[in-house]
Amino acid sequence: MPVLAIGGAKSFGANVAIVMRNAADNVTEVMIANSGHWLMEEQPTATIAAVHSFLDRKTTTTKSLPGKPLDVGQLGR
Repeated sequence: MPVLAIGGAKSFGANVAIVMRNAADNVTEVMIANSGHWLMEEQPTATIAAVHSFLDRKTTTTKSLPGKPLDVGQLGR
């Protein structure tokens, strides 16, 4: 099952995806720049774009490597 792990660059960042990879092997890691814990309050446009792009994907093969988060713009590709 595809899993989207979103972390704020000034907060949990990549740790969100690290934790998710303990339970899932198809984890897409997205780090929202200039955001801390409150993603929707601090960077709503980037957060919504990440969720929309993830949900709009036609394939489940896009994975990020540990420690190499995808840019929000890469999700739509």
